[in-house]
Amino acid sequence: MSRFSTQATHQGGLLAAKLQPPPLPAKQLARPRLLDTITDNPKPFLLLEAPTGYGKTLLIQQWLAHHQAAFCWLNLDAKDSDIQRFALYLIMALRQLPGTSPDLGESCLKKFDQALTEGSGLDIEDGLLPLLAELNTQIKQPCWLVIDQAHWLNSPLPAALIECLLDNRPDQLRFILAGQKQPAIKLAHLQLQDQLLLLNARDLAFTPLETSRFCQTIHPEITWREKAQIHQKTQGWPAALKLDEQQLTRWMENEGLVHPPGQKTDASVSTWTLPVWPHPEQPSEKAVADLLTRFASLHETEITAQLQTLHQLTWNHCLLGQPKAARGYNREARELAAAQSNTELLAWLDLDLAFLEIHKGHLQLARKHLSSQRLNSPDLSLELQAMQQLLAAKTSWHQGELDHCLELLNTTLLLSGDSHPETFMQGLLLLAAVLIHQRHTSSAFTTLDEAEQLILTEKLIDRGWQAAITLLKTRLWLQEGKQELALTWLAQLSNQFPARTPVQLEVHLAYSQALLLNHKPGSALKIIESLLNKPSDYPAAPTCLHLKVQYALALAANRQKTPALDQLQETLLVAEPDQHRLPFLIDNTRLEPLLDEVIELLAPGSDLLHFATSLQASGQQPGSRLFLPLIDKLSSREQEVLLLVAEGLSNQEIGRRLFISLHTVKSHLKHLMKKLGVRSRTQAVTRARELRLL
Repeated sequence: MSRFSTQATHQGGLLAAKLQPPPLPAKQLARPRLLDTITDNPKPFLLLEAPTGYGKTLLIQQWLAHHQAAFCWLNLDAKDSDIQRFALYLIMALRQLPGTSPDLGESCLKKFDQALTEGSGLDIEDGLLPLLAELNTQIKQPCWLVIDQAHWLNSPLPAALIECLLDNRPDQLRFILAGQKQPAIKLAHLQLQDQLLLLNARDLAFTPLETSRFCQTIHPEITWREKAQIHQKTQGWPAALKLDEQQLTRWMENEGLVHPPGQKTDASVSTWTLPVWPHPEQPSEKAVADLLTRFASLHETEITAQLQTLHQLTWNHCLLGQPKAARGYNREARELAAAQSNTELLAWLDLDLAFLEIHKGHLQLARKHLSSQRLNSPDLSLELQAMQQLLAAKTSWHQGELDHCLELLNTTLLLSGDSHPETFMQGLLLLAAVLIHQRHTSSAFTTLDEAEQLILTEKLIDRGWQAAITLLKTRLWLQEGKQELALTWLAQLSNQFPARTPVQLEVHLAYSQALLLNHKPGSALKIIESLLNKPSDYPAAPTCLHLKVQYALALAANRQKTPALDQLQETLLVAEPDQHRLPFLIDNTRLEPLLDEVIELLAPGSDLLHFATSLQASGQQPGSRLFLPLIDKLSSREQEVLLLVAEGLSNQEIGRRLFISLHTVKSHLKHLMKKLGVRSRTQAVTRARELRLL
């Protein structure tokens, strides 16, 4: 028996510990994203490189268990830089693989033993190749060799042994190496051959969405601001997020939390802002004039100040409904920045351009700008990353992709938090709008309450945010059937903010919509017709499309069906190229009958027909209807009939119960279904429950 084998005999429990993965913790953090990444990128070599606390070992164990993969395990430590120890443990580990013989690698050990005893040169390749030949014949199924704490592979001979093993690997053998830093072995050729999957600390850190879900399981009532504080203080460090509920609470209260090893916090606060969810308070002419004066006074060497001023002019003119002027300022800024190497500044200008295209209604073009290489660099500041996510969420919102919008908003909120309160505020307002659209009333109210608290703590009172919050609350009141309360506030807001800008136009559109719901179609039509007099260079702009859809609804409510159908078809033609779905989903209940008739007129197989039918499907999703009003109030007898229908009684049984004729029952049913806007008994019951009539 070789000296290596004799040494192994005396190791006992130590050898067993080195050849087994550590026991799994009682509570494990699920990492489906990372498990999917490894599964979807099958490579013969996997390297996990990150400081302590990123869950490398646990992730390997979870993946192997999930796939029921055969594996052998080797834990390294500082002493394993000695070639004698390392060769012994490596071969003993390989003997754990299914199908291998107990004397696997014995000839290799003897060659190494002889070379070291005689003091002759140790030929790694000559000793290892017979072992690899044995493995190739004995291993009949895919197996994994896991080397944990692989950063201890920092001496020449063990590193050379592993390199030989990697370069001459048996057909069925795969490798996983995990360590705090990359081992001192050559891996570049594996990357060039696309045989290596590398996951580093950035990949292993919790994403904002994962942090949010984890915090929610521990503290169901946790606020978005608290979640943002946790994410920014831990920076997604899994070790910090493994704390139990009590410890996590102490983390939230402790001002001196440590940061993940090897990472720094982003303490810089930029003065660049972007009103993705602007409030109705429009920029004053004096503010724009002051910006122009400031730009003219800047010296030609003050490039950053010039770019920032042009940035502010760009979005100010967007808010004023002047995208052509905004495009001019953005073009000037991009020309000025062309010679700059500051990636952050150039990325902000990319954001400006995407913001501009959203205002013009060019959503596909906005998506293209948002996916630029500069805007997807992981080295950007947290503020810029948050703004990129917020703009992407806004694009998804307009296109009716609400689930994707929510994911993007989650990231926005956790990246901004206390560091960038205005970005955080805009994220909260867009989140509230999505929740309202999905009829998550309680969550929407909670989100708006948090936004109001933010106004007080961050002193945003003079920025018009309260008006934006009130506008969203009127939608919630309408959902709850509080039409009078909503109308009162909308009337005040419409008086306070004349319809001069796209944002202010939304206030008046909401008012006209509330009037329609409160059975005042004439007043609603009068408001909408006055808004239509304002010309627009971009008919696909979100506000223009919303206005046109509301116009079709107002025409229909005023018994002008043919013009309403024409208006709706014209609007569909404008909305289809960029997939603007939101304007058609806001009041889907009233729009559905008109949409059904328009669809019958469209050419079979056309893009327009496909788009229109997709709106039908979206409207059938639970929670997608923002307002579910009664066209007319139900009479007391109609309510009685509705209750008995909900109990499952037939028309004859309802007649006997109420002592009325079958003809009268049918008449009441016809009237109540018309008032509910439905076509069947089942739909009537469902709709009544949505309206809380049952």
